[in-house]
Amino acid sequence: MDITINDTVVKYAVWVAEIDKAIDVILGFDFLQSNQCVKDAGTNTFKLNGQPVKCATVELKSIRCCRVVVDKTNIIPPGVERIIPGKVLDLEAFPSCAILVPTEKFTERYQLLMEKSVVNAENNCPY
Repeated sequence: MDITINDTVVKYAVWVAEIDKAIDVILGFDFLQSNQCVKDAGTNTFKLNGQPVKCATVELKSIRCCRVVVDKTNIIPPGVERIIPGKVLDLEAFPSCAILVPTEKFTERYQLLMEKSVVNAENNCPY
């Protein structure tokens, strides 16, 4: 898909998910890294092809990482896709909307592939 930011057009695979009506788009670290963007936290901008792009801000109470574990042991045959319920550890304070991001260590250890997913973390993920 072609993404136009200011006067720059970038080809990039995107996910469409309604997260919040006030948020038009979220650019992930993978986009920023692959397009060699430079983030300036002081001016709340990033540079794309040398051109500054103003970032919108969303007031967050906190940003944190939580571990998500599989709720119960599952057997996944080769070549099969399956959605498996999980649960968020550190239950004292976690967001209701979360993004699950697999790590390289997860893929190497379990030889499973997992896509990035936007989930409702109030219940068992990904429901």
